Amino acid sequence: MAIIKCPECGKDVSDKAPKCIHCGYPLNNSIDSINQEQPSGELSSIRIVSKKNVLFIMGTILIIALGIAYYFTNCTPKAYYNKAEKAFAEENYEKAKRYYEKAGNYEDSADKLKDAIIRESYLNGISLLEKGEWDSAKAEFNKCLNYKDASKQIKKCDYNYGISLLESGQYADAKKIFDGLKNYEKSIEKSNECSYNIGLDYQNKGKFLNAAKSFGDSNGFKDSKDRINKIGEDYVNNKDYVTAITIFKCLDKKDFEANNYAKYAEGQIKLAEKNYSEAISSFRDAGNVLDAHDLYISTTYDYGNFLLNNKKYAGAKSYFDTVINYENSKDLSFVCDMMSAKDLMESGNLNAAKAKLDKISPSISYNGISAGELSKILNDNSQWLSICGKWVSTGGQMRTTQVGSYSDYWWYRDFEEGDVTIELRCKLDQKGNKKVVVIGYIPIYTSYSSLGSLVKQDTVNLKKEDSVGSMGTIKIDDLTSITLSGSKITANYKKTDKSQDVYFTYVYKTNVVYGKRTESY
Repeated sequence: MAIIKCPECGKDVSDKAPKCIHCGYPLNNSIDSINQEQPSGELSSIRIVSKKNVLFIMGTILIIALGIAYYFTNCTPKAYYNKAEKAFAEENYEKAKRYYEKAGNYEDSADKLKDAIIRESYLNGISLLEKGEWDSAKAEFNKCLNYKDASKQIKKCDYNYGISLLESGQYADAKKIFDGLKNYEKSIEKSNECSYNIGLDYQNKGKFLNAAKSFGDSNGFKDSKDRINKIGEDYVNNKDYVTAITIFKCLDKKDFEANNYAKYAEGQIKLAEKNYSEAISSFRDAGNVLDAHDLYISTTYDYGNFLLNNKKYAGAKSYFDTVINYENSKDLSFVCDMMSAKDLMESGNLNAAKAKLDKISPSISYNGISAGELSKILNDNSQWLSICGKWVSTGGQMRTTQVGSYSDYWWYRDFEEGDVTIELRCKLDQKGNKKVVVIGYIPIYTSYSSLGSLVKQDTVNLKKEDSVGSMGTIKIDDLTSITLSGSKITANYKKTDKSQDVYFTYVYKTNVVYGKRTESY
């Protein structure tokens, strides 16, 4: 038996031992191999070295083989893709992303990577939303807008964030969020609540106009309308009517139009602008607010006088009649009738003027004019009342005649009732001076022919205004005239032409009798 060195640990051991008693390294095979290859000398040492080399080589080969096997099993694009697919199915998108990235362009790895990123963002958003981290959650959902209900989840984030701002008193910021959400959940109601609270803050700071606008934006939330009304009424009582109107306009249109204080303020503004008609309307609608009723009556009276002084008699009368028992409104109403009658006389409407004067006391007077004097002028010219008006034809004829040395030849047309009309007015001034106004036309022939169908015709305009003393004939032009009587009007036209032929003369003549008055002026 010989003592040798263990090739593994280098300690002394018997050459007969099957393995090292110190480290357990096998000895017999190594010694035999060494003995066969080395006949003499340092046999034991050589044998040990040879066995050690063999083991090293075998180990290296095994490691390489395992590495190759591991690579083809775990490190190829296909292997990464399969691992990514498994992780994706398990909704482990973080892990799936890593493997899809390693898979590179294998199959649809690029598309699957994008999908995994989107899904991971969505899950992250849901997790953050549950934790109340609204901004972070919204940022994640924004990365996957088209995935599932991400858009709805964003609204949910905003809504909850708005609620948190509202609860913490950040009303303006909260309102912006709720306004952006529009009809989502109770966003409109929450926006109104924000506006109401903003209004309260302004009111507490004495910024009443801003407060009213915010209360108006709250669309009737809680007692916002009452608060607007109270602010507006305070401004009315302080006679700041312009600001009051601005306040009341924070109400909706229906409430604004029904607000008596707003009407009162409008009335005061219009009165200051001398817009009396609108002021009267506003004071009337204001009812019993403050002195609205008294202002309504006095302004109506003043406006009646304003119109009377500006010769707007019909309008003035309507306002005096509205407040007939106020001061001398009744007498002024009669004055308006008298002045209207005077205008009617001067415009040729004598019958209409008489109808007004017959209802007025002769003692009514204004600016040197009296109802009694006007009535006397009409009575002195009563014959003209019977002829002023619109008349229609009741007879007459138009004719074209060829007058010769041996016989006459002619064509004619007879007028029937209503074929032709004429209007006549007689204008009377305060001194009894008269002007007659005639408006109408008559048809005439302008040529002669042996064939009736070839005879030409035209019309003559009877328009004329002329001063007259009494009824009788009024010349329209050298060929035309009208004759007036108490019961009819007659129009006459005559023209004579001599032919180039010395044996003939042509006469064109029209005569119209207007014997029926259809309307009196």
